[in-house]
Amino acid sequence: MRQRQTLVWVFGLLVQAGAWISFIGAAAGLDSQVAGQSNLWLGFLILAGTAFLMATNFRGHAAAPAESGPFGGRRSFNPIAVLFLALATIWFLAGAWAEIFLRTSGAQQATFMVASALLTAIGLGFIARRMQWQIARYFAVVVQVLAGVILLGLALISLDWPTDIGASDLMDGPFPGAFLIGAGAFFSGLVFHRQARMGAGTGAVAAPGALFLSRALLLWSAFWWFVVVLYSLAAWLVTHYQIYRGQELFYDEAQFWLAYSSGIALSGFGFAKLAQRLQWRGLRWSALPNWFALALSTLVLLFQTYLENEMPETQVWAAYLALWLAAEWLMRYWPRAGWHLNTAWLKVLHVIRSVGPWLLLWPVGRYWIALWLQSGTVEQEQLLADAGWFTSGSWAQYLPVWLMMALVGWLMQRSRAGGWPVAPLAQWYRRRLVVLAALWSIVLVVVWNLTQNGAMAPLPYLPLLNPLDLTTCFAILLGFATYRLLLESTDGKPAVPPVWAARLPFVAGLAVYIWFNLVVLRTVAHYWGVPYQFDSLYASQFVQALMSLVWSATALVLMRRAVTRVARQQWMLGAALLGLVVAKLFVVDLSNVGGIERIVSFVGVGLLMVAIGYLAPYPAEVKKPAAADDEPVVQP
Repeated sequence: MRQRQTLVWVFGLLVQAGAWISFIGAAAGLDSQVAGQSNLWLGFLILAGTAFLMATNFRGHAAAPAESGPFGGRRSFNPIAVLFLALATIWFLAGAWAEIFLRTSGAQQATFMVASALLTAIGLGFIARRMQWQIARYFAVVVQVLAGVILLGLALISLDWPTDIGASDLMDGPFPGAFLIGAGAFFSGLVFHRQARMGAGTGAVAAPGALFLSRALLLWSAFWWFVVVLYSLAAWLVTHYQIYRGQELFYDEAQFWLAYSSGIALSGFGFAKLAQRLQWRGLRWSALPNWFALALSTLVLLFQTYLENEMPETQVWAAYLALWLAAEWLMRYWPRAGWHLNTAWLKVLHVIRSVGPWLLLWPVGRYWIALWLQSGTVEQEQLLADAGWFTSGSWAQYLPVWLMMALVGWLMQRSRAGGWPVAPLAQWYRRRLVVLAALWSIVLVVVWNLTQNGAMAPLPYLPLLNPLDLTTCFAILLGFATYRLLLESTDGKPAVPPVWAARLPFVAGLAVYIWFNLVVLRTVAHYWGVPYQFDSLYASQFVQALMSLVWSATALVLMRRAVTRVARQQWMLGAALLGLVVAKLFVVDLSNVGGIERIVSFVGVGLLMVAIGYLAPYPAEVKKPAAADDEPVVQP
């Protein structure tokens, strides 16, 4: 090459290729026992050394001025230099892996293969740094990825991972190799990240694809850390905990989830601190597994407590608490570190952090209150039963909802102040989450009013002072407070459309009146022995007569109030209710031909209609003094 004799160095390449082919053919014909005694690593090492020497020679001559001839100049020597560097990497790695396959097996084999690949990558990184040869860094990345793929295949096939998670020795599984691959990918990603940042800061041209490789390697590292390393470490901790407790080794899902979730939570804390220290913003996304695990835990807990009516084990709650605390810390740490999320994603995180615990309050509170009410010895329970002393389960059902409503009220105050836990989404809490929480509470109360009789044993039933009616009163107050909160516009835009704002008082009044009717029906069910069921209440003539009188009295009150205020629409509403009562008398009450309830119903409604005719006639027009050309003014 120095003498510029192209045919000579081409002939040298052919001789070198022949030596390589001869060595490969000889090595392929050896059995495993002979190959183990033949020091194949030495032959591969010689091949790697000669290939690297030729790579450096070609790269050195690549800077020479362009020459004539088919093989002259920078253009031809650079690709040849890269090819020989790749061949040197392959020979070195093949020699190491050949010896490892011949002399080891199992987890030890996987670990040594990964270690040799990382040593190769380190060597390539040294070459890239010392010789300013950027392609060597890319070869180092390829070697790491290849080692990871092989380790994953060995773990799934030979090491029975992830099914075999009960090994007492952490080194008997894929943990060491996975840790090495994750660490190698992390540091390689950090190198590319610094290259990209230095290029952006100085205006220099960064390595091609440095930013993309930095992110890809960080993702590759996160996969090995969260999927393999933490998984294996959690299984090992559970195994040793069972050994310490003297238990029979078995797969305990709750214990494993606690160990794994704790690792995820601690990782989120550590990676956030490391991201700020290394000034690596991309590393902050390593906290995402914490949010995914928290969302998954929330869904599982809601499914078990609401749909399956089961209380998860203590370890599951401890895991949920660890994830929630880590998420809360991350949510407060990110803004202090200067990291800001998109508003849409921030809303998703607030839903996971706030809505899940709030929804879990009811099933958890119901379980513990019911457990407390049932506490006592068998003898004590028998004595209470013999004395006719029973405790209604409604206490456990209603009391947790009071706490949920109180928390919604507290969130209303915090949304006005704009502090924790609603910051920086106080307006969104006021118009979305608080409203949805209030609607959920109201829907829950509506369902209970239609299905529960309000029993509060061992105390006697009292209208309006039983747990169900008290819960309904709290829900009404919560709805009113929510309505006032929506009217307090902070951005100049009305949260409630004017059309709905005008109709909401009527809807609220109608809902309160329906609740009053249900209170009357529950009172009848308790004091007259009528089951609180639709068929039983509908078939009771006493209930029918009572409801006719209640509705007629309501019509009298509405129409009298309409007369005093000259409100014709309100008077028409009372008249419509009275017409409904008359229709009910002839369609329903008249079917009881010989019952005293029918007589009371007809007589009572008749007297009330007479009172309406005397006390609440149709409102007359109110004329105001006006000019001769003015028309009479009628107030609605």
